[in-house]
Amino acid sequence: MAGYPPLQLALLEAGIWLPLALLGILEATRHPQLKWMWLVMGGFMLGISWMAGHSQTSWFATYLIVAYMGYRTHVQKFNWLVFVGGTAIIGFVSIGISAVQLLPSFEYLGHTTRNGMGFNDKLNGFSIQHIIQFIFPSVMSLWSPLYVGVSGLVLAIIALIGRERERLFWGLVALIALGLSFGGNSAVFHSFYNILPGLRYFRGQERAAYLVANSLAILAGLGIVTLNAHRNDERLIHMVKKGLAGLAIAVGSVTGIVFIAKIGFPDEYTDMLNPIVLSTIIAGILLLLIPRLFKQDQPLWLVLLAILVVFELFTVNIDNSNYESIRADEHFVMTVPPLVERDRK
Repeated sequence: MAGYPPLQLALLEAGIWLPLALLGILEATRHPQLKWMWLVMGGFMLGISWMAGHSQTSWFATYLIVAYMGYRTHVQKFNWLVFVGGTAIIGFVSIGISAVQLLPSFEYLGHTTRNGMGFNDKLNGFSIQHIIQFIFPSVMSLWSPLYVGVSGLVLAIIALIGRERERLFWGLVALIALGLSFGGNSAVFHSFYNILPGLRYFRGQERAAYLVANSLAILAGLGIVTLNAHRNDERLIHMVKKGLAGLAIAVGSVTGIVFIAKIGFPDEYTDMLNPIVLSTIIAGILLLLIPRLFKQDQPLWLVLLAILVVFELFTVNIDNSNYESIRADEHFVMTVPPLVERDRK
C-alpha cells in the first residue's frame, strides 16, 4: 500500500484497518459455533477506518467485509441468518464508533455541492497498460499502486494454482478490483455503476488498487502455505520451476531491449532502466530461492524470502515518505511580526 498514499495520508489511515477487520471475521467463523465478539472487533476496526475521513477507501473496505462475511458463512455452512446477524453486528458497531465523524459529514454534504460529478467525470482510472506495474514499478507513473513486488506476485500466483480453499475468493476480489481501477477503460466499472450503491459518488477509480494490493498480499501468504503443504507435489513443483524460468527469461529480455534503446535515446530510457533491472534481479533470485522452499526442514530459505520481500518493497517505495521534519507546533509562528510590534508601540 505504500505505492499510492504518500500524497493522501487519509487514504492510508483509512485503509490500514482492513486486515484486522477481516481477521475478526475469519476468527469469528473459524469454529463450528460463531464467535460473536470477534465480529465486534471487526466492526470496531471498520469504524476506525471511517473515522479517518477518506470515505471512498472505507466504502471499498465495507463492501469487501460484507462479501467476506458472506463467503465465510457459505464455506462454514452457517444459516443465512448468521450472515444477516453478523453483518448487522459489524454495521452497528462500525456506525457507533464513527458516528462522531459520520453525522457532521452528512450535515456538511447537505450544505455543499461538488462540480464535475457527471458520469464522464467519474470514468478516470488506470489505463490498461498500467498492469505493467505488477512487474515493473515506476515505469508507467510516478507511483506504483499495483506493485506488490515480484516476490509477492509470484507467491500469489503459486497460491492460485494450488489447492487452498480461499484462493478463489481472493483471486476474484483482486480481479474485480483491478477491473474497477481501470474506470472507463474497462467494462467492469460500467457494469457495476448502477448496481453498487455508493459507486456513483466517487471519482478516482484507480483507488480500487487498494483492494488489489490487499488481496494479493493475502494470496502471497496463501502461496507460502501452498509451498509448505505440498512439498511432494511434483506437478506443482514442475509448474513453479517452469513459470519462474519463464518469468526470468521474460524480464531479462525486456531489460536487454530497454538497455539497447537507452544507447540511442539515453534521456528517455535512463530512468526506466533502473526498476526494470531491479525486477530482473529479483526474478533471478526467486528462480534460485523458491524451489528450495519445497525441500523439508529449510527454514533459512523462508527467512531469506521474507528479507527479499522487505528489501524489494522498501527499495521501490522508501522515498515515498510523509515524514515532516518541522514540528507541528512550529508550523505556525504566533509571535507578532517586528513591523506590527513597532506600530503597536
